[in-house]
Amino acid sequence: MAPPIGTILRQMFPPEPTWSTNHIPDLSSKVVLVTGGNTGIGKNTCKHLFAHGAKVYLSARSQSKAEQAIHDLQQETGKTAIVLQMDLADFDSVKKAAEDFKSRETELHILFLNAGVLGTPIEQ
Repeated sequence: MAPPIGTILRQMFPPEPTWSTNHIPDLSSKVVLVTGGNTGIGKNTCKHLFAHGAKVYLSARSQSKAEQAIHDLQQETGKTAIVLQMDLADFDSVKKAAEDFKSRETELHILFLNAGVLGTPIEQ
């Protein structure tokens, strides 16, 4: 059975978005962690969080790539993120990053789970 014509038209010609980053409230008292914040969507998320005053922790697998992203973000925004080196495929790495975070902060207000684990083995 074919989908209704209205469904097809909405997919071909989607309506204007009703939300934008201008709708983000003031985050000046908030602590935010962005996994995979060193590239793409994660890095752009950090940029918009800075624009709204958040204290941003950027996690990435590679310390050098995280530092490069922080340098780039500082050039663009004038703000500096804090690196949490974390490989989500390595539980010890995640645990170490959590301990590092807990030693610096008492609260985490927002968590962006941007990074993912690709190609995990399927257990029989």
